[in-house]
Amino acid sequence: MDLFFKRHHLLLILLCYLATALSLSNQIHWLIFVLAVACIGWRVGIYFGRLAAPSVMVNRVAALLGAGVLMSVVFSQGLFSAMMHLIVLGYTLKFLELSARRDINVFVCTGMVLIAVFFVFETSVMMALWGVLLAVLHLGLALSLYAEHLSAKAQTRYLTKLVLISLPLALMLFVLLPRLPPMWKLPLQNQATTGLSETVNPGDIAELSRSSALAFRASFAQGVPPANERYWRVMTMDQYVQGQWSQSESIKSAVRLAERGSRFNVEVAGTAQSYELILEPSFQTWLPSLAVSNGQNNRANLLFNYTLRNDIPITQRSMLRFSYFPDTPIRYLDRTMRQQNLLLPESGNEQTRAWAAQLKQENLSPQQQISRVLQRYAGENFRYTLRPPPLGQEQIDGFLFGSQAGFCVHYASSFVYIMRLLELPARMVTGYQGGEWDGEGGFLTVRQYDAHAWAEVYVDGRWQRFDPTAFVAPDRVESGLESALPNEFLAGDLSLIKFRSNALVNQLYLTMAKFDYVWAVWVLNYDNQKQFDLIKRWFGDIDFFAQVWLFIGAFIAIITLMVLWSLKPWQRPTLAREDKLFMALHGVFSKQGLERLPGETVTDYCLRISLVSPKNADQVMNFSRLYNRVKYADQTSMQNEKDYLKLSLLLKLIRRRTK
Repeated sequence: MDLFFKRHHLLLILLCYLATALSLSNQIHWLIFVLAVACIGWRVGIYFGRLAAPSVMVNRVAALLGAGVLMSVVFSQGLFSAMMHLIVLGYTLKFLELSARRDINVFVCTGMVLIAVFFVFETSVMMALWGVLLAVLHLGLALSLYAEHLSAKAQTRYLTKLVLISLPLALMLFVLLPRLPPMWKLPLQNQATTGLSETVNPGDIAELSRSSALAFRASFAQGVPPANERYWRVMTMDQYVQGQWSQSESIKSAVRLAERGSRFNVEVAGTAQSYELILEPSFQTWLPSLAVSNGQNNRANLLFNYTLRNDIPITQRSMLRFSYFPDTPIRYLDRTMRQQNLLLPESGNEQTRAWAAQLKQENLSPQQQISRVLQRYAGENFRYTLRPPPLGQEQIDGFLFGSQAGFCVHYASSFVYIMRLLELPARMVTGYQGGEWDGEGGFLTVRQYDAHAWAEVYVDGRWQRFDPTAFVAPDRVESGLESALPNEFLAGDLSLIKFRSNALVNQLYLTMAKFDYVWAVWVLNYDNQKQFDLIKRWFGDIDFFAQVWLFIGAFIAIITLMVLWSLKPWQRPTLAREDKLFMALHGVFSKQGLERLPGETVTDYCLRISLVSPKNADQVMNFSRLYNRVKYADQTSMQNEKDYLKLSLLLKLIRRRTK
């Protein structure tokens, strides 16, 4: 059996491991958990004397074999994933060599590293609190080993004090420490993208619209745009092949040029309006934006099709600033681009082709043709639904002349198809539409169920937005998906959003949203600009070197306060209650000239009193015996309390007898 830790230590070790490993369960391979079960089982067997501790050779072979297997299955995910799995492997194998306190030290330190890794993937305020709890749990494990003489209550009190006195230092470091650029770049992990895809089938966005996951939040310097103008374009789809919309080679070429550092000269006009986006991790480079937008002091690149692309994928919650030019017309259309935006398969969807040919024979203007098509959506039995029936091979015909039931992609896809048949350049745009405005918090929340698709048609020398969905389900554009499809909205999702009709739930939802927004703005995106603004508000205009001296002074002041609070030099040492009773006994007999001699124990002092004052001998010796039992005996708290009470009564008796 292990001698250096007890059962509650083993339970704490298991709790720390399981809490940390499960927190990273979405990032680590399932083989780790298989290995963990084996290592934990072996450790429990060692503790109860059923299994022998593995030899050094067994540990080394297990480490090398585990590392080899893991690298073979996770290295394709990227360098960061490989590094993380090696750390988790060491954290797991540590169960097999817990033979001394130094092994627990390594276990705790490794756990702290993994908590830091956890914060790479999780940035919400709730996950931050969970990460702090994990750190406190590991500190509690270390404290339980090195302060074993303290009771569980005393250890908890000591740990709480440790955490509380560290908070001012942590806050000061966060607020005042100069935000220097990183000395090295964290390698990215290969992750599946979330949100909108670079290819669109009719049912894709419908599936996305069943998710309540946060996409981004927006705040505006000049006021929020009206609901019917909140079209957040992400990608344009100008290629139609076998019922699927995707990006043509010209767009992909522009992306490749942007990746090499090229910038596109896209003219903007009119008065700029500013807004900020707090983007959730999507592991994509495409950015949602109002047309036409430019990035402010960030790595956003405006392409020729007026979509914004970031230089690197959005791998963590990020704040980006943009300038919005609502009066800028989208005009760019060269010859190659015109041909691409008129291109259709040579055959297929014959009913749609026949109807478009009939419409062309009426010699209407482009605007009149567009109006006739939109009137068809509004005037017939089209309906808006997340659960359309399957369409078969001829998707456009099946939708327009068959089911007449679909989601935004069905309407946008069929509309763009018809426009191209009418020889009008057209393309599909995917992004988000709408969002929920919080007037008190001053921000707009856009979720995945706000994903949308619409059309752009080149008419009168510029690209114009047309949203056929608005003619079938105007509530979708004006009030959002929940108003348009109340019976289908988030079906099967247990999000609080579904229960906002309850006043208490709605208040809880709004409060959580505000708190999360403040967390994202002032914690996750606390950058140099925010730091300088905050320091300027507190201390006025100061330069960088003055900020450094301010940081040093604040650091010294807080460290000094922490030391003073911990040591409390102004306080006299606190006596234990049994020592206070002894000092009272000493006070009684010191008046009779019986002072305690230097180095004299309580027992020796009481023995000397009994020799000088025989009438108090029995009581004084009983006092000595009870004092030593209360002070030093390993007994239950109840028995200790009884002995203390007897000691107190005995002191009262001695006082009466010496009067």
